[in-house]
Amino acid sequence: MVDALNGRHIFSESYDRDFKDLLSVQDEITMNILSALQVAITKGEFARSLAKGTKNLKAYLKVMQAQQYYNQSTRRLWFLARRYVEEAIELDPEYATGYFV
Repeated sequence: MVDALNGRHIFSESYDRDFKDLLSVQDEITMNILSALQVAITKGEFARSLAKGTKNLKAYLKVMQAQQYYNQSTRRLWFLARRYVEEAIELDPEYATGYFV
């Protein structure tokens, strides 16, 4: 990750793991990025943001579809997953889970 304003390197990490527990890898990546950006967030705040959920059924279903595609581990399906996540965020920008798929 590079700061677009000054070109300064912010974050670079390699994750070569078995994707059996993909969600814990996602959590680790998220926390490492937050740490690199020096964002202060407690585990409780993180959990509360994810637990809030959404009342928008379409946003929820798009996130579920994105997770299904993402877990299949192919480049083409990851791009489809990203599209679904972007649509979910557009439907409900406050739905935190959409940002962590």
